[in-house]
Amino acid sequence: MLWDNIAQHPDDRRISMATHSQRMVAYLVGQLAKVEAYRKAEFNEDSLFVDRTPLAITVRFRRPSARLVAKWSVSTVSMRMRPGDDGSIRHLAHVFLMASTTQERIGAFVADLYAYDAFDAGEPQADLFRAAVALAETPFADCGFA
Repeated sequence: MLWDNIAQHPDDRRISMATHSQRMVAYLVGQLAKVEAYRKAEFNEDSLFVDRTPLAITVRFRRPSARLVAKWSVSTVSMRMRPGDDGSIRHLAHVFLMASTTQERIGAFVADLYAYDAFDAGEPQADLFRAAVALAETPFADCGFA
């Protein structure tokens, strides 16, 4: 499959696709920063934990509500940020920004994140996740994503 893609797209086209994806990642990170600032001011909410690994086409952030996870088919993971510390569990989402991603699509997704109910108020299911989900253990919170 990889070789087929390479054969179908000359070098300049693959470079263009990759740089477009990187621009879309940077755009999403900027838009999520605006959402975070808005939610802190309007709803006194905690951080969205927006992060990305350099040169990756993924962005991770606080998991939105189940409604938005289902609507946008967002991947999620519960991750213990400090090994053995249940108080450090973060419920995160991550999205991949492929070459087909547009600013319009990002805009529609981000618009949903401004809604009052876009994120769960607390983490009422934290105990359920501790009991039912295998949590990723990593001593390095900034070394990629789970």
